[in-house]
Amino acid sequence: MLLAESLLVATCVLAAVIDHRRGVIPNTLAIGACGVALVVHVTSALGTPGDFLSRLGPLLLYWAGGALLTALVPLLLWRRRAIGGGDLKLFAAIGAFLGPVRGLQASLYVFTLGALVGLVVLARQGALGAALEHVSAGALRPLRRLLQRPDPKAPAIEETWMRFGPTILVGTCLALGVQLVGIR
Repeated sequence: MLLAESLLVATCVLAAVIDHRRGVIPNTLAIGACGVALVVHVTSALGTPGDFLSRLGPLLLYWAGGALLTALVPLLLWRRRAIGGGDLKLFAAIGAFLGPVRGLQASLYVFTLGALVGLVVLARQGALGAALEHVSAGALRPLRRLLQRPDPKAPAIEETWMRFGPTILVGTCLALGVQLVGIR
């Protein structure tokens, strides 16, 4: 399926460039990529000998299952306004091309890389200490509720926004490269 991987990388490159320049991943690109993935999978099934209709069900399950499972965590993040809608749809496209298992592997690489990039961005902005304090306070919130009331005068933590398209590109390429080399 070298065609599927090549088209996926091309989609991610285009999404990364547009996201870097405009701060948005267009719906037409991400949703269109899901459609292209379906066409690629169907045409590859047509090219193999045997009964096409018997392969159609598993193929559709592979395509839809990949899109849905790969987009599950990004959906939760999108609902919390942690990532944009274009990022969410691009994750669905990654799953549509790669299927459930490889799509989840790619998203693991993307999120790991995104966490590292996020730490660097926060450090460069001088906000890493405040962010770590905020995270630790959130983790200890249930215990703190039992012990004391929260301080209403505590300063609010500013949100840090980064464009995720380039990180999705690099993480996806890393996942494909690891698979190509055969590292598990």
